[in-house]
Amino acid sequence: MKNCTLIYPPNSSVYAIKHQSDYLYYSEEYVVIPTGLLCLATYCKNNGDFNINILNLSYEYSTYLEKLRDESKKEIGSDINFDYEKYLWEILTTNCREHKPDLIGICGLFDHSLGHIRLISSMVKQYSKNIIVVAGGNAVTNMPGKVLETDTDAVTLGHGEEPMLELLNSDDPYKYLRLSPKWATKSKPDSQHNLYTKLNDISPL
Repeated sequence: MKNCTLIYPPNSSVYAIKHQSDYLYYSEEYVVIPTGLLCLATYCKNNGDFNINILNLSYEYSTYLEKLRDESKKEIGSDINFDYEKYLWEILTTNCREHKPDLIGICGLFDHSLGHIRLISSMVKQYSKNIIVVAGGNAVTNMPGKVLETDTDAVTLGHGEEPMLELLNSDDPYKYLRLSPKWATKSKPDSQHNLYTKLNDISPL
C-alpha cells in the first residue's frame, strides 16, 4: 500500500509570512478547506488501496499565528522571533516521520504559490530524495515551466484525478512520469491538459 501526503500551502505568500508586522496584531491567515485536495483524495481512495493524508498548512499556520499573537499581547514591547522556514521544516519532517509518504503532492492555486512549492519541495528532498514530489493546480497549469525549476519531480496540468491515480498505481513511478503524457517533467516539459468532468460521481471520503 502506497502512502501519499497532499499539501495545501498557506494562502499568504512566503514574503508576507516572513515580513510580519512587529506584534502580529494585524496579520491574518484565512483558513481554507482544501476541497480540491479532498476531491483528489476521494477519487484515488475510491479507485485504489492507498493511505492518503492531507496537510493543511493554511490551518497549521493560522493556528500558530494565533498563538504568536497571544504571546505578543502578553509582552508588549518585546520582539517576536518567528523563523518560518524552521517552523515549516518541523511540520514537514514530523509529517514525513508519521505518515512515511512515498509521494507528496503540492497544491498551487495562486501565483504566489510558486514560492511555497519551491520551499516545500526543497525541504522534502532534503529530508529524503526517495520521496516523489509533484504539483498541480491553477498556478501550476499557468506556469508549469517555472514550477519545474523547483525540486518537484513532475507537474500535471488541469485536473489531477486521473494522473494522480495512475501515478499511485504505477510499479515504477519514475518511469511512469517519464513516459506519461499526463505529466510534465524537467526532461519532458510538454504534457497534455487533463480534464475530468465526472466530479459529481465522487462520493465523500
